[in-house]
Amino acid sequence: MCFYAFHFMAALALDQVIPLSDLLIIAMFSLAISPPSAPAMPGVFHAGVAAGLSIVAGYDAELVVAYAVVLHATELAVLAVLGCGR
Repeated sequence: MCFYAFHFMAALALDQVIPLSDLLIIAMFSLAISPPSAPAMPGVFHAGVAAGLSIVAGYDAELVVAYAVVLHATELAVLAVLGCGR
């Protein structure tokens, strides 16, 4: 539920609607962040989301990069407010 809520808020911020089937694509490409990387995963997270939506689902590349940045900022902001990012 939380996964969908983050994506829903990011899509609302960009005035877009992302179907549930495309969220499954994002979930699969989110495995790209599984290997160890820098804290907060700069670039790796964005590349995973962007590849999933632009290459597989056919969305516009500029929109997908903006979506990935807004999504990551939303997730980090919620974690910072809740104090769960330690």
